[in-house]
Amino acid sequence: MNKACKRADIQPINFHYLRHTHCSLLLYAGANIKYISKRLGHANTSITFDTYSHLIKEFEEQENDFIFYFVLFFSHNKKYTANFIN
Repeated sequence: MNKACKRADIQPINFHYLRHTHCSLLLYAGANIKYISKRLGHANTSITFDTYSHLIKEFEEQENDFIFYFVLFFSHNKKYTANFIN
């Protein structure tokens, strides 16, 4: 891996960082935690939750914000609300 990083003229990274980035991208894309856990070879999903709980919490907060603004937008825009409901 160090040779590949050197050829690409980037800072060397280790396998653990790639694994963490892979999981982070899967979580960001909305992949199911059970799928991610299996893919990472974890014995159960609680290991995945414990290891990546900081990311899971961050994504949940982003989803809460999205829902809040979605509801706020439609509650104040009757033109869109009528089209959305019908």
